[in-house]
Formats: sequence, structure tokens, C-alpha cells
Amino acid sequence: MSIRPVTPADAARLAAIYRPYVESTAITFEYVPPTPEQMEARIRTLTTAWPWLVWEEEGRVLGYAFAAPAFEKTAYAWCADVTIYLSQEARGRGLGKILYTALERQLQAGGWQILYALVTRSNQASMAFHASMGYRQVGLLARS
Repeated sequence: MSIRPVTPADAARLAAIYRPYVESTAITFEYVPPTPEQMEARIRTLTTAWPWLVWEEEGRVLGYAFAAPAFEKTAYAWCADVTIYLSQEARGRGLGKILYTALERQLQAGGWQILYALVTRSNQASMAFHASMGYRQVGLLARS
């Protein structure tokens, strides 16, 4: 088992891991799962400046964590939107904490100052995970 940087060759596996989250939940904020080609384009675009990591066991990617730009204005340049997705067989094994910690260390070494995650209120597992990692709720986007 290892943590390594993502490569474009991982795109199909990442798309497969991500697909059930898009199709069965509201947590991704997407309506249509990206194709492997679209995932590859995301990887190629974002990894030029942002860390993307995968958890791999016996040659199989079981999860990934990544950072992306928070907002487009210059003042937010050192803020990162962090995300993690695990395959169903990898959940509940503590891999998320290990992978997220590795991502956070890379971001800190790169000078990022503020890390945040957007989490839907209905995703109690993610709320608990982020709280266990030291994140705290600082806002709520509510329908008025």
C-alpha cells in the first residue's frame, strides 16, 4: 500500500470511484459523473499547481484526495478546497485519515494557509470525518 501523486493514467479509476457519489448522493455538487476523459482533463489541468494523491494497494487505486482553487480572486490564492473520495471497499479502514493527512502536509509545505471542505449537511459521515481531522464549521449555505 502506498500514497503517490495521481497521474493521467489514473483517470478511469478515479472516475469509477467518483461515479457512485455523483449518482447516489448530493455530496459532490455535480449532477452528471465525469467521463474518464473529463477526469483526465481535470487531472492535467489542476495538478500543474495543486496536489492530487491516490491510495494504492497491490496496483489498484482505492481512493484519492485532492486540492483545488478555492475562489478566483487573487486574495484567495493561498486557500485550498480539499476533497477525498474512497472506493466502497476502502471505507472504514482509516485510509481517509492517512490520505488526507498526506494531502494536508503537501499543502502546508507548499505554503497554503487555509484549507476548507464544502460538506452537505446530510453527509453526517463526512461531517464527523472532518471534525475528527480538526475542521470546524464556519458557515452554512442555506436556502432562504
